[in-house]
Amino acid sequence: MFLSALATLTSGISATVSNAINDWSKRKTISSENKAKAELLKLETELRVLQIEAQARTAEVQTKLEMARQGQNIDFEHDSEAIRQMRSSLKDEFLLLLFSAPLVASFIGPLQPYIIKGWEMMKLVPDWFLYAYLAMIMTIYGLRGIVRTAFESSLIKRK
Repeated sequence: MFLSALATLTSGISATVSNAINDWSKRKTISSENKAKAELLKLETELRVLQIEAQARTAEVQTKLEMARQGQNIDFEHDSEAIRQMRSSLKDEFLLLLFSAPLVASFIGPLQPYIIKGWEMMKLVPDWFLYAYLAMIMTIYGLRGIVRTAFESSLIKRK
């Protein structure tokens, strides 16, 4: 009887310990699974954020490309219109004469002192005035795109 009571007692303790170990093992498994699911969810979220950022960058680059294309089209259209208007305008001939006169006069002996004095006086003209004048001449002759390209490349070099 003592042995039977002892057997009952040990089997009860054994069952309790076995159940405790099984419960602990299940909790550990569930905990590990939950951690894995949480890590997977975190990685999926990070991936989605990266995808959205990549899409945003792609859209930004496409927008800049389209703006550049439109800017080039505008320059081309403006230059084409300026060239078309040159056919019926005398301002182009006037500007050509104006720019050619000092060059031609520099070969005429009596005019040379005046040409030299004129070039010396040009050194006193502010840079902003010369740049504005140059831009005006380039626009009149339909070379706006060239001016823009030169200006942008000089800005890039400064940076």
